Amino acid sequence: MDAEHSMETIYDYLDKFGFSRPNQIERTVMKLQRNDLEAFLEGYAELSNNVSKIKRCNIGSIDLFPDSWGDSVPTSMIRQLSLYADAIYIHDPILDYIYQLKCLDLNPVYVIKYPDANERLYVLLRSLVKTIKEMIKIKPLVSAGIVKIIPSQLIGSQKDPHTVYADNFYGPKGSGNELNGLPDPVEGLPTAIRDYAKSKLCVYPIRVVNNHFEVIHVDQLSPTRMISVGFSGDPSPKI
Repeated sequence: MDAEHSMETIYDYLDKFGFSRPNQIERTVMKLQRNDLEAFLEGYAELSNNVSKIKRCNIGSIDLFPDSWGDSVPTSMIRQLSLYADAIYIHDPILDYIYQLKCLDLNPVYVIKYPDANERLYVLLRSLVKTIKEMIKIKPLVSAGIVKIIPSQLIGSQKDPHTVYADNFYGPKGSGNELNGLPDPVEGLPTAIRDYAKSKLCVYPIRVVNNHFEVIHVDQLSPTRMISVGFSGDPSPKI
């Protein structure tokens, strides 16, 4: 199967869910329940993972690649560049929603801004509608082999937001799961900086009250809590 035909199967998959007709995309997507969205994204990722490798154009052709690992190239720019390029390679924007859905109930920004879980799902679906509509706009360029959609998100690993990892906080010899029994890494700092940090650095738990952060000066620190970090007298500690 050649690359262009493989790319078409992505649009066939969208059509199977009723996501390929511009006048019906919004109504159809917004009806999805969370488990429906999970099933759609899982199937989409499996299909994208099975797409044959896309070969670069011949020597001398103009090949354009995304300028960022994370950000999508706007379709308006893609359509303009297609006038000059033989091939344009872009990240698949739909695959980004796999990770966004996993983080939906764990991302503090989402949870604080949209406390209701159904509202968070609604916002995510609204964004997905926009993304699918943008994908439909460039379908003719994909069919012509000018735009090549790459499932690059499936190549690089992303941390599972439901899993706790032992992060390397203090360099190659000081990962989190090896800190017990080791000297305090702060001892490695210059004496003046260490003394200043011990006397001035303030770390307190915080909570959200009426959509504003409130520092709790009496509560004990505990795992998974949000904290404020700053120096004594600092009016704007970091959250």
